[in-house]
Amino acid sequence: MTDLTVEKRGRPPIVATPDELDFKIDEYIEGLQPGQAPSLAGLCLHCGYTSKGALYEVAKRPGFSGTVERARELIEDWWVGRLASNAPTGAIFALKNLAGWTDKQEINQTVTINGDGLDGRLAAAIAARTIEGEVIESDG
Repeated sequence: MTDLTVEKRGRPPIVATPDELDFKIDEYIEGLQPGQAPSLAGLCLHCGYTSKGALYEVAKRPGFSGTVERARELIEDWWVGRLASNAPTGAIFALKNLAGWTDKQEINQTVTINGDGLDGRLAAAIAARTIEGEVIESDG
């Protein structure tokens, strides 16, 4: 008879369950010294991982994605709380790099071209120098 048992190979997971990872996250956050900023790198080291990439790989395991996302949200929330300080530059930098925040300025502009004044002259000049999108060379 052939033995069909599959032998488990490789190292056992550092954190076996989402509940265990939740415990490690809470332990890390609660263990921070006053004024010490939480970070993904610090969390990874606390959990026994050697890189943030290892934590991202854990997030791909069934049941772990919400737990890893919770950790990211806790860290982001800490930095958001620093935005009201007298010197929020570090928090802004962290949120842009850790949480994907961006500076975004929206400008709504309406341009009306009519036959009067400069708008009319500009429209006539553009119309005179283009035909169906092709620029007509002038000799002037």
